[in-house]
Amino acid sequence: MTIIPGTKLGPYEILAPIGSGGMGEVYRALDPQLGRTVAIKVLPEDVSAQQDRLVRFENEARLASSLNHPNIITIYSIGCEGKRRYIAMEFIDGETLQDRMEAGRMPVKQALNVAAQIADGLAKAHEAGIIHRDLKPKNIMITRDGIAKILDFGLSKLARSDIDSQAPTATFVGPGEGLTQPGAIMGTVEYMSPEQAAGRLLDYRSDQFSMGSVMYAMLTGIRPFHRDTAVQTLSRIIEDEPQPANEINPEVPPSLQAVIQRCMKKNPQDRYDSTRELARELREMESTWNMPPRRWGRRDYIRASIGFLILLMAGIGFWMLVRRPYQPNSAALGWYARGTAAMHSMTFETARRAFDQAVAADPKFALACAGLARAYDELDYSERAKEWMLRAMTVAQETRLSGDNQKRLRASEFMVSRDYDRAVPLLRQLEDTAGERERPAAALDFGWLAQKREDTEAAAAAFERALKMNPGYAAAKLQLGFILQRRGQNEPALKCFDEALVLYNAASDHEGITEALYQRANLLNRRSRASEAMPSIDRAIAVARAMGNRYQEISLQLLQSSATRKLGQNERAGELAQQAIDAAVAENMDNLATRGMIALGNAFLVRGDLEPAEEQFRRALDVARRGKVRRYEALASLSLGSLFEQKRRPEEAKRYIEAAMSFYSRAGYRRELVQSMTLLGGTLHQLGEFDEGIKVLREALARATQLRDTATEIRIRERLAEILLDQGNWPEALKESEQTVGLPGSDTESTYARLICSSLYWRLGRRQDAERSVADVEQLLKKNEDRQLMSWIRLIHAEIAYADGRFEKAGMYARTAISAGQGTGDFAALDAKLIETLVSIQTGTVKAGQYAGALHEFDKSKLAGRAACARLAIAEALLAGSNREAARQMALEALTFFEQRGIWESMWRGHLVAARASLEPTEAEAHRTAARSALTRLRSLWPARDANTYLQRPDIKRLSSDMQF
Repeated sequence: MTIIPGTKLGPYEILAPIGSGGMGEVYRALDPQLGRTVAIKVLPEDVSAQQDRLVRFENEARLASSLNHPNIITIYSIGCEGKRRYIAMEFIDGETLQDRMEAGRMPVKQALNVAAQIADGLAKAHEAGIIHRDLKPKNIMITRDGIAKILDFGLSKLARSDIDSQAPTATFVGPGEGLTQPGAIMGTVEYMSPEQAAGRLLDYRSDQFSMGSVMYAMLTGIRPFHRDTAVQTLSRIIEDEPQPANEINPEVPPSLQAVIQRCMKKNPQDRYDSTRELARELREMESTWNMPPRRWGRRDYIRASIGFLILLMAGIGFWMLVRRPYQPNSAALGWYARGTAAMHSMTFETARRAFDQAVAADPKFALACAGLARAYDELDYSERAKEWMLRAMTVAQETRLSGDNQKRLRASEFMVSRDYDRAVPLLRQLEDTAGERERPAAALDFGWLAQKREDTEAAAAAFERALKMNPGYAAAKLQLGFILQRRGQNEPALKCFDEALVLYNAASDHEGITEALYQRANLLNRRSRASEAMPSIDRAIAVARAMGNRYQEISLQLLQSSATRKLGQNERAGELAQQAIDAAVAENMDNLATRGMIALGNAFLVRGDLEPAEEQFRRALDVARRGKVRRYEALASLSLGSLFEQKRRPEEAKRYIEAAMSFYSRAGYRRELVQSMTLLGGTLHQLGEFDEGIKVLREALARATQLRDTATEIRIRERLAEILLDQGNWPEALKESEQTVGLPGSDTESTYARLICSSLYWRLGRRQDAERSVADVEQLLKKNEDRQLMSWIRLIHAEIAYADGRFEKAGMYARTAISAGQGTGDFAALDAKLIETLVSIQTGTVKAGQYAGALHEFDKSKLAGRAACARLAIAEALLAGSNREAARQMALEALTFFEQRGIWESMWRGHLVAARASLEPTEAEAHRTAARSALTRLRSLWPARDANTYLQRPDIKRLSSDMQF
């Protein structure tokens, strides 16, 4: 919380805020005892109790106060006022180096001066055994007099401390996590040293690397290793060399470029032996800048030639020594081959174990580390995947890889970071240049990548290429079946799985056998052929159990539970799912445990058991968070969002859906992102945020079209039509519904869209089109009766009859709609009850409190738009029954919703009712004027044909019969 000016902290009086950062807020303050201005850094109250933050805060003060140097900020005191802890320090009247660099690259003379001062300050700190760890332009101030001051020793540690005595593993440190844990990557990513990025032990030379990066940025205006993501930036720091500064800025002399290059050497031993040496070199360079060059004599040229020859011979010798690529030992190569084969057969847990053994056999085997990263990624342990990918890049820097292996490593890096497009040319080159024996596997890898990019055609072509080269390639058969299944080619996919099974049997590959059986059974189960799936599941479980493969066994038990549920054995299915979940928890397989909990929750959700569904989703979210299984954490969040949307708790639904969307967007899960956007659009609809909901759904539609996912496109267009309908944009809603009906796919998938078309036809006065459309749906449902859809059909009949004034018929249809929709949880029954109430009002048979009860049901549904429409419909009915004052009040209530959102059709009708119901002539005329304005706006937005047929609707003609428009 910002501190108000005039507040006292110890002896200091706060004057004004200066800025804030990760370690707290900074204020300008007055020291009344000495009459000087000071800077006060205050640790936020909400983190004062966090021991790691507190230790870091006090460590900054202690370390910086031990240094007395003109280029290091001076610390005056440390104190505590209530729960606030603060440091009083020198107030610097100036700007940060980062602010100075905003104008572009600095002149060489100025950059040299600043760099020399920074090096002097760092040398002082290093001689005291202190490393800064977070040197960057934002932590360097330049006073108005041009003095450079190093700030923020909050990440510093004494170089001689034994805190980091063990070799760490690189991890990211998130908000609220400990900042002194071994292996934590601390500091700002873009200016880190390679050893810091890789989580290794640091010494003073790490600051030299950061110093080199800062000098590079000052002189070129470019951050040397910047990329879009932190992982890509860290990878560049570890692996890549930036373009020389003097190629970007020709004014940089070769001698200064040499200093920068030496500071930024990947190996710390190649940097300066002491920072004092670096400072002296920069000072000398600054003092001689722009001096006329000394003329070379004959002896100078002789000495230079001899030196060059010596260096050339040494370089040739060194090149011959290191040119041979690194060769892992035979045990590591054997495990690596097993891991690669398991990856191709999609047995990822087996692959993980094999790669783990390869790394144990040879820790310098970079490709094994990368293989382990990819296995973890496929198992949805994304954070572990990133850690192992960083380790792979670090190991590759320390060893030498062949050209092809460098491409494999880079391709793995791009795949783990989901930068799939950049991996394409690398895998294409590897396939093109592979030998005859290796080419089928290279084609398989390319197909795998195409599958990740949602390019099913390219994936299928690559798998077929692999099979053409090697017809007995079981993994290619398996993956071709998988991709054909995705394309909806079910029978060819089953044939591929069966052929893969034969090939795996011939090779006695038991895990391949199990995976082929799993994929076969999964396809059958998804296509509602659970009874056919069961024999494959039982056989696969027996094989997995015999081989002791717990991961495959538990995965199959979850599939067995799903198939059992589809066979109607719900209680048994629940028992099987719980057994699988318990086994996964016991084996620490958090990804399987969360997957099982989500599947069980969805089973409850389909049955309408919302409370146990919520319990399972929350359990899944908790396990996924603790296990850092980020993909399933997002899926659990999305499942909770879907649940709360069904429970009509849109505020909660929105929070969980947006959390899932954030992960899917960052991690590159395109299909899942579209699904979450579709849910969000529906939630915004419930909240009455129509414009925002339409915007989200249109973006989701564009993405679904790119994915060529017809089923998802149908769902999005249906939701879009619903929200456009409630927004009053009926012609556009009809256009979306008609496009949905015209999409390729089964008739049943677009049945609901056909019903929306029917509803919109009669709303727009196109009676014959409405009746034809309803008849088409009724014909489709003869083959597969669906109570929910039957309820909607009866509702549309009731609405048409009511609009025509055929109230007896409308009441009959409404009652059958209520009966058909009983227990389905669908809105058709709710709308049908409203029709029944309207008929009662129109025929004078309404019971006391009946329409109030109907409105209560709509209000309870928490769908503000539907509730407003219900009020307007009741207002029209009350007006027809001559209950003018009640009609007026009801219309005004409805108008408050419609006018806030510019729903012109409803505004027109609402003002018509209010005008006719008003007893006061002035008020009536005001409503007539508002109605004319709304109708004018409606005509400007709707096509003329739609506006004209709408105005010819019988109920609309009755409502506006005595009005002049």
